[in-house]
Amino acid sequence: MERFFYIVFFNKFVKKYRMKRIIKYILILLSPFFLMVIINESVRFSSGNKSYSYKNFKRLNSTEYRKDKCTWACHDNTTSHCKVYHSNYAKPYFKYTDGYYFGITNLLMSTGNYKLANIILYCIISPLWVWIFIIKIIKTQRKINKLKQ
Repeated sequence: MERFFYIVFFNKFVKKYRMKRIIKYILILLSPFFLMVIINESVRFSSGNKSYSYKNFKRLNSTEYRKDKCTWACHDNTTSHCKVYHSNYAKPYFKYTDGYYFGITNLLMSTGNYKLANIILYCIISPLWVWIFIIKIIKTQRKINKLKQ
């Protein structure tokens, strides 16, 4: 009888503990996305800029070329506009970063669907990769704490 209560209590404790851990891991995964949405939406309301429309999508920035501010024109024309007008602090590092930047950009463009490849790489694969390493760090720290006791 005593063993039965021990098993029932232990199973409930383990299930509850695992569920808390799973919820914590999911929150760690989703928190950067929530933070990104909060920051983007707060900028949208505080900027006072009108929203621009492009192919039935609302944007915060226009597609016109501006010297004082990055716009979607910078995204579409990095070398002749954005690097000339908006990259003063990064200019000494172009010799190090250009190879990576244009290599990744060309790789994404070679897929045939740049937008989808960009979303998959930067919104799915990269965050999952970072999340996996954070979880490994947490598990390793938990093991270290157990050994210290």
